[in-house]
Amino acid sequence: MSNEHLHKWTAGRVIDYGNGTYSVYFYAAWKGDATIKVKLSSHREGVLFLNYLRFMDNRNLVWKADFRDGAIKEQSTCTIKNEGVWENMCFYSNPSSLGKTAFVCEKPATLPCDTISIITHELNVLAEGTLNDMKRVANLFNKQGLTFIDRTLNVTIQGSKHKALPNPPKCGPNLPVPLSNGYWKDSLTHVPLMCRGQQWTREEAKKCLSDKHLYLYGDSTLNQIQKDLLYFLEQVNMSFQFVLFRAGDKRQGVVNMAFEADYIDKIQNCSNETPVFILNMCFHVSAWSTRAYLDRLFHTKQAVMRLLQRCPNAIVIIKLAHPRDVINIEKSVHSANYIYHDMNRMMRRVFDDIDVNYLDPWDLVLSHPSKSEVHMPEPVIRQEVYLMLSYICPEMVNDQDDDN
Repeated sequence: MSNEHLHKWTAGRVIDYGNGTYSVYFYAAWKGDATIKVKLSSHREGVLFLNYLRFMDNRNLVWKADFRDGAIKEQSTCTIKNEGVWENMCFYSNPSSLGKTAFVCEKPATLPCDTISIITHELNVLAEGTLNDMKRVANLFNKQGLTFIDRTLNVTIQGSKHKALPNPPKCGPNLPVPLSNGYWKDSLTHVPLMCRGQQWTREEAKKCLSDKHLYLYGDSTLNQIQKDLLYFLEQVNMSFQFVLFRAGDKRQGVVNMAFEADYIDKIQNCSNETPVFILNMCFHVSAWSTRAYLDRLFHTKQAVMRLLQRCPNAIVIIKLAHPRDVINIEKSVHSANYIYHDMNRMMRRVFDDIDVNYLDPWDLVLSHPSKSEVHMPEPVIRQEVYLMLSYICPEMVNDQDDDN
């Protein structure tokens, strides 16, 4: 819902009553005209098809592997396996991080398996495999993929003499999901309603992070947060690790591979500083089978539990996925917004009984006037940084003002 003249935007919350009826709730952050845009990203048959593909194996996920020994170089193809029987293959497992899931490659002609050095994702195989899967259910798709309804309607918001100001709780673990996550008061400033946030000054942010070390493990959207923090503060005690095995990316080094659980387990001493882990397990792994993805989540959770036992002062933040506008029809399947939404649901369900925080940018991204993309513009990233700081140092956050 938006008012372009007033520069106000917000996202709605859909409540499904399970009987064919729904309600949509918006936080009315202004009075006057409002335009509501409604889009059905997928119908029930499309969701069933997406879930069917996700419960199958990872046959469309293929990497090209380089094996090297001095001047000798050989190549083979690899994929992810969660179950099954195979012979004469190179088998790379990490039970403490991935459970039963393993990275399996055809053996190179002469070189041993331990000479693997670089892997490159075959994005064309994922695209072609997805298109072949879609041919069996071609009636489910139009030119935009699974998007079938895109409607706009205009309403008028009446003012009230008794305006109730929002009073969200301090940011922290295990917060309930509100009817509204917040609104944009202008194109640069987002007011969160899931918890109490603020527009941090550089001095406040430096004070917040002065006794902390940030450990980031995730994809390029988390790398955006790292870069914005460095731009904002110039110097931060921070480490970053790209997620493995990632799809849709270029060459990836696999020497000394570290996954989320490995990354967390390496921190054993936290007496001198507070470790803050920000984990992002969304983009680049959306094409993983549901079984392999959940295996990874559960073993990451076990590592978080071990961390909180040895470091009770540690802070863990799970950065959830946000929606994106698909740019071709096959991405409406292997990178569908429904899949990212469901991955968010899985992450919340897996981690909901331990003290982790959720940095949820879904509505923040969806309601911003810019196009929803994987890599959002700097004003959106800065608001994510401010919200992240509000989770790290909730005691420093002032009471929110609503000036509308």
